[in-house]
Amino acid sequence: MLKKSSLFVCLLLLISSCSDNNETKIERELYEYVSASIRENSDVIAFGSMEIKEIIDKTDYQKIQMLNSIIAPEFAALNSVFGMDTPVYFIVEGPISRQGSPKRVTIFMKVKNPDDLAKELEEERGFLVESQGDIRYAEDNEFILGFRDDLAIAIIQSEEFDAGKLIEEAFLATQGEMSIGKQHKILQTKGDFVIGMNLESLYETSNTSLAQLNDTKQLELEKMTKGSFTQTIVNFNKGNLSVESNNYFSDELKDAMFFSAEKPLKMKSLLSKGKDGAKIVGGFSSNIDITKMEEFYTSYAPDVIEMLNDVTGGLYRFVGAGTVLSKLISGNLGVLALASEDSKDFADGVRVFLGSSEAGKKAFMLMRSEFDMPTGTEFDYVDEGIEILLPMSGHNLNEIKGEKKLKMPNGAEGFGSDGLCGFLNFDQLTYMGLSAEEASILDRFDYARLEGGNDGMKFVLQMKNTNDNFLKQMTQLAMSMVPLLMGGMSL
Repeated sequence: MLKKSSLFVCLLLLISSCSDNNETKIERELYEYVSASIRENSDVIAFGSMEIKEIIDKTDYQKIQMLNSIIAPEFAALNSVFGMDTPVYFIVEGPISRQGSPKRVTIFMKVKNPDDLAKELEEERGFLVESQGDIRYAEDNEFILGFRDDLAIAIIQSEEFDAGKLIEEAFLATQGEMSIGKQHKILQTKGDFVIGMNLESLYETSNTSLAQLNDTKQLELEKMTKGSFTQTIVNFNKGNLSVESNNYFSDELKDAMFFSAEKPLKMKSLLSKGKDGAKIVGGFSSNIDITKMEEFYTSYAPDVIEMLNDVTGGLYRFVGAGTVLSKLISGNLGVLALASEDSKDFADGVRVFLGSSEAGKKAFMLMRSEFDMPTGTEFDYVDEGIEILLPMSGHNLNEIKGEKKLKMPNGAEGFGSDGLCGFLNFDQLTYMGLSAEEASILDRFDYARLEGGNDGMKFVLQMKNTNDNFLKQMTQLAMSMVPLLMGGMSL
């Protein structure tokens, strides 16, 4: 009777133990495993996701025989074991080496059937699959792939490691509490490619001149970067590529940002004029709070101050570092590249507006002979600053000079109003010196535009064809160039 009781107790303890183990394995959405993995890891400097299947499908490779024969079989094999309809997530850990390599990259994928994955690795890929508890894994030099149930984790690490221990730790990290706030929000963001940067971890693991700052400044930087993230979203859309960055900064870091919220005065009206028939090819504008910018660089980027001092031959420090530029310029800058109606070059001249104080105008008058300006350059001192009209090499100002109001082209909508704006209109370009094939490539694009401010930036590369996906068009373009690169041989 005692033996039967003892056996019953042992079985009960065994069942209880198995039950406890099952309870510790929490089943989650893939991004939730990642969210838990980064919560307590202060070395994570970047994380995000890639819609690999969507990105590949957007190329429309199935309709290109050569690509389809290469991609389709491999993708079918991957899709048979991994849930490719789900984004692939990743984590990048610092510090970054001097060669640019991170300490570790971890990739998270959804598994359809772990037994099928083990079979694929052993029979089709030639890997040896081993076990660490209930985790199966395979390794090859700096690469490990571990999997359990519906989760696969791949690790790339150049430093020596114990594969079984490392993969076990990676799976254990997925079972903890999930991240909250900005990190979790970034992981939930939809996009073809999404990456979040943890500025706090990036600063703590960096090996830069920031380490030369005194203790007070380093503490200030630590406070600014604490809880601060940037998010970048890349999307391949019908007709364009868009890259959008969002800044999720601490209040202290927001206060230190120096793009001005005030609108620059008369930027467009001052610059968008020229000879009748002239066209605007591209441009750049900025609206910066110079005082805040100098304060930031003086406090936290001494290398920049040293560079300014070298450029000015020691004048910057002599006059007083941290106060020079704000006494001379306002922070409003605009540049437009102009081309005449029958131009055969990219541009015939450049019109510049530099917001300046009276002291800045006087300083510029005294020093302008020191600048290497093209022959024929004209200056005009207006209430808000200095206008400069420069001819390009081989041209004269008569080709573009005039008071005719010129139309701003597509892509220039934010010029002179955002903190930063740059644009290039491909329709206005001339393609002198390019072959017919090269010119036809550029002719597919409409414009490129970059604009933004303290809260983030957005870049758009717009195609003229708005019906087909950007990646499909670029794939077709690349394939059309292959015969040229192969000396005219057909595919």
